[in-house]
Amino acid sequence: MTKRDRELKQRLTELFSESAAPEPADDLPPAPAPSTEGAAPAGPIDLTLLKSVIEHLPQPVYLKDADHTWVAVSPAFAALLGQPADTLAGHVDKEQSDEAWQLDDQVLTSGQPDDVQETISQPDGSLRTRRVRRTPLGGENGSPRYLLGTIDETIKGAPTADAERNALLDELAEQRDNAARFQTIAEATPVPILITRLADGRPLYVNARASDLFGVPQSEILYHSTPEFYDDPAERGKILALLKRDGHVSDYELRLKRPDGQRLWVSLSVQPISCHGQAAVLSSFYDISRRKAVEEQLRDSEALYQSLVQAIPENLCRKDVQGRFTYGNEKYCRGVGLSLSELIGKTDYDIHPPELAEAYRADDQRVMAEGKSSSTVEAHIVLGSNETTYVRTLKAPVYDHQGQLAGVQIMFWDVTDQIRAEQELKLRTSALEAAADGIAITDRLGNMVWINQAFTRITGYSPEEALGQNPRILKSGRQSDEYYQRMWQAIMAGEVWSDELINRRKDGSEYVSDLTVTPVRGPEGSITHFIAVQRDITQRKRDEAERLKTAQQIRTLLDTIPDTVFVKNIRGEFELVNRATARQNGAASPDEMIGKTDFDYHSPERAAQFWADEQSLLQSGQPLLAHEETVVDPDGNIIYLLTSKVPYRNEAGEIAGLVGIGRDITALKRAEAERERLLAEQQKRAVQVQTGAEIAVAASTILNVDELLPVVVELIRERFDLYYVGLFLTDAHNDYAILQAGTGEAGRKMLENGHRLPVGGTSMIGRCIATSEARIALDVGAEAVRFDNPLLPFTRSEMALPLISRGQTIGALTIQSTQLQAFQPDDIAALQTMARQVAIAIDNARLLGEFSRQTAELTTLNQISMAVSQITSPAELLQSALKITLEAIGYEAGLAAQPDPDSGNLKITTHFNLPAPLIEKFEAQGLGGTLCEYVFNSGAQLSIADLRQGAPVNVGALVAHGLLSYTGVPLKYQDRSLGTLCMFGQSVRHLPPGKATLLTSVSAQLGIGLENTNLFAQARLRAQELSALNDLSQALSSRLDVQQVVNEVYRGVSRLLDASNFYIGVYDAARNEVQFMINATESALDRQITVMPADRGLTGYILRTRQSLLIKENVTAWQEKMGIPRVGEAAHSWLGVPLMVGDQILGVMAIQSYSADRIYTERDRDLMQAIGNFIYALRGNNNTAFYRYDITTNAWATRAVTPGAAGAGSALTNDGTYVYAMLNNTT
Repeated sequence: MTKRDRELKQRLTELFSESAAPEPADDLPPAPAPSTEGAAPAGPIDLTLLKSVIEHLPQPVYLKDADHTWVAVSPAFAALLGQPADTLAGHVDKEQSDEAWQLDDQVLTSGQPDDVQETISQPDGSLRTRRVRRTPLGGENGSPRYLLGTIDETIKGAPTADAERNALLDELAEQRDNAARFQTIAEATPVPILITRLADGRPLYVNARASDLFGVPQSEILYHSTPEFYDDPAERGKILALLKRDGHVSDYELRLKRPDGQRLWVSLSVQPISCHGQAAVLSSFYDISRRKAVEEQLRDSEALYQSLVQAIPENLCRKDVQGRFTYGNEKYCRGVGLSLSELIGKTDYDIHPPELAEAYRADDQRVMAEGKSSSTVEAHIVLGSNETTYVRTLKAPVYDHQGQLAGVQIMFWDVTDQIRAEQELKLRTSALEAAADGIAITDRLGNMVWINQAFTRITGYSPEEALGQNPRILKSGRQSDEYYQRMWQAIMAGEVWSDELINRRKDGSEYVSDLTVTPVRGPEGSITHFIAVQRDITQRKRDEAERLKTAQQIRTLLDTIPDTVFVKNIRGEFELVNRATARQNGAASPDEMIGKTDFDYHSPERAAQFWADEQSLLQSGQPLLAHEETVVDPDGNIIYLLTSKVPYRNEAGEIAGLVGIGRDITALKRAEAERERLLAEQQKRAVQVQTGAEIAVAASTILNVDELLPVVVELIRERFDLYYVGLFLTDAHNDYAILQAGTGEAGRKMLENGHRLPVGGTSMIGRCIATSEARIALDVGAEAVRFDNPLLPFTRSEMALPLISRGQTIGALTIQSTQLQAFQPDDIAALQTMARQVAIAIDNARLLGEFSRQTAELTTLNQISMAVSQITSPAELLQSALKITLEAIGYEAGLAAQPDPDSGNLKITTHFNLPAPLIEKFEAQGLGGTLCEYVFNSGAQLSIADLRQGAPVNVGALVAHGLLSYTGVPLKYQDRSLGTLCMFGQSVRHLPPGKATLLTSVSAQLGIGLENTNLFAQARLRAQELSALNDLSQALSSRLDVQQVVNEVYRGVSRLLDASNFYIGVYDAARNEVQFMINATESALDRQITVMPADRGLTGYILRTRQSLLIKENVTAWQEKMGIPRVGEAAHSWLGVPLMVGDQILGVMAIQSYSADRIYTERDRDLMQAIGNFIYALRGNNNTAFYRYDITTNAWATRAVTPGAAGAGSALTNDGTYVYAMLNNTT
């Protein structure tokens, strides 16, 4: 026992001796027994001292560790168990009952003490009372490692005088031992204990834990007064009042101060006691500083949580266990069309259709029943299209502070882009598996166990030569041994190594390898293999050298801009910096920084923060935009930067580093600090400045101009309490400032009307843009240069702020108030700063939009090109092109038209999404007098943003059907007009110049495509005709019977033309009649005609004129005009050709339609004439046969004749009974 321990023991003996036990003070309750309540101490204990004390204690006491092994037991405790004390220490507890063992284990597990008392009746009538106190003792890490147990056992018999005397003697003996026992327990307990005089708070005893708590040695603390340690001395009066009222104080939270100035929170418990005949108090303390800090953090966290859930772009809501809504963030409430107060208390059945609400409720109950989070992705088909969207829903059970189930929390958001990206990633992964990169797999020792063919191609080593070898066979000697040692250290630590190095092939030639080595872990987590992927980048390195000249030009550009620009590789080394970056870091030149890191120029703490941020960016692949950072310049000044960092990828698509751009915003930060200093007296201004900062963040992060501008103007108007805010951008020629976004009803109307103002005109906006300077009118009545807008009659103050980016004025903001003198200098400064940031954001968004536009245009042209190359039908080609073009320019409906081959009038070829009444009108009346015809005739592209404002033709029908904008392009090949594409929009739309250029390219491609389809169709038709004529020739060559020949001709014509009404008439000159050899007709009237006079009808007309005759329509009208009587049924279309031998006409072959106009063309006429000539032009084997036609029987017969016989030499003769025809293997 140390000297200090002996002194403390002596002091305790004095305090608790028999003479020091006076009656309690009149105003305080009697002192209760000491309590062992409290948590396990956080520090280590003096185990040797504690064991020594326990082994000499007279009462039953034991000490065991967390594994229930006896560490020390007192002889009295060993006697209770019936075992010698020396046989128990060091052995596992097997002696106690299961109930006692479980109570010990509960205290060790929970870290909370336990006090159990039981009373047992004895056979002699006495009562045995056993009280077991279990106290956890801490280890080095603050968790319970030991258990201290004490057992008090008493036996009470009948209340005799001897018993009372003996009890009194026992009590006095117990008091004599009290000091030693108290010191042992007090010094072993992990709870700080302090005994003080009630009168003045002077310490009478303090244990080591309390000494540590107060930060004063035990030997010195007795000379202090307790209030000296109170952060607020008045707290002692409050504590004494509670003690007097309740007789004790429990868990009183008190803030203490230590002599070194440190403040800490404790939970104080006080019990009154008597000491040396004077009133005293026993105080125990529990350090709750960490809990108080956690509570403060929880309050901050709750406020932050509320801010976050309102700001997140996802839908979030909570329900109780009955399915009633208890919360919904702003986005969710907006989605369901309810305010938060309206939402709370409702269920899904009040908001959604029954079947959907039932599904939601069942899913919620499942999540609450399982007690774990649920994440699902649902696919939805968008109505009216085949497009699929995906929504991810995250549900998790919610518990209250007591751990009871309180409900469920739901968050959902659109993950369509993510799912599609994952699908695309899978596709790319499959493609990478077949990549040409060299891959080698090694075991843990580096011996190759597998290589691919690309490895052999790159290195020259076959699998037989490489397997079992170490990759060091590729060493070129260009890298040091230290280089390879770093690589091995990294990959053996589980890191991925990626670098470029020079290797040597089997043939001794060197190549530059882009190498990545990835450790592979087994199921146990240990590294088992390494995968090395290398790519031969020798040629790329050569190309990089060629690009050095371009890099120098870029260097010149970067060195002239004031912003800091730098490029880092994945190791954090600078690869490129501009002069501004070098100046900021105190480097003599940009080249000095190459290869160095932030640790070479900044403090370790700041450099480590940069490294952590950038590594997170490189691992996630997500850019860090508009991030504020601080650096220290060479003079020690703190510089604030607004930095954006974006990962860049190498040719393989891997992240190779990052590009950073920083803008010095120190002045802005200082201005913000100044505004904070004036916060108390200018609260309204501070709110406006804060709003300006929010708008600036939005302007820096929203890259879509169409989304950004409405947000900016509405935020400015709302937060600055303005009358109107509008944003103008200049047109391509800088002639006009065109309104892009405006607030309120006035803004909506001006946007619909395409409101614009001349640059440099008599308006504040025009003059502001022309001069690139702000114009401020605190009283618009006194402003000479101003546009008086009738839609804004209450404007009294107005500002026009230029939007300047990269030295160019791209537009201006108009800010208007109904108050005179509305704008103060700080308003103007904040809005000007905001205008600059908005301008930069617009410029950046334009660059991104231009890139996206070019990509979209290339995609559109590629789709058109594919359609042109794959589709041979003009109608199908135009249908595909129309849909592609409509999607590209954002119009909803359209049509494609081509000229009719006969009339030349424009007719619809295909259409998309046009109202049915319009289609019926165009098909019935044609496209004459329409915009489509106008574009076709003019041969020039035409775009009209608002048809209601006028057009070169009458467009009332279009407007009446909700079509308000129009764009048409002619389809031409060389100088010939082939058709037109007409597209209609359902809203007012200005066609951007880029879209007009795209349409010109589309028009050119379609012109070529239509010409190709026409040529293809003609070639195919010609091939069909030649095939049919060839088949006809072969068929006729083998036929001598006239009827067979005629039938073959009929079949040949039917293959090429509509021959449902077909006849061949033979001309009998002697009788001046026409005999019909075949008359295939649908008309019963015409079927009766077998012979007719040769001068009748259209047949007679051909016999007289010996010319082909094509009547496309109105056959009867044509006959009446020509004075030709009609024979048989009236036809709608008619085509006939003469059958000639030399200059002699032998008959007529004709086809006709009784129901349709314009079904025969000039090409059909030429084809019929060719067949007619073909009949009499056939030559056989020089055998000549005469065919006779019996006029009386109407039948053909054959008779052989010799040359020169009667009738020979004439194609057709008549002997009175027969008509003879000389044919050479023909019909």
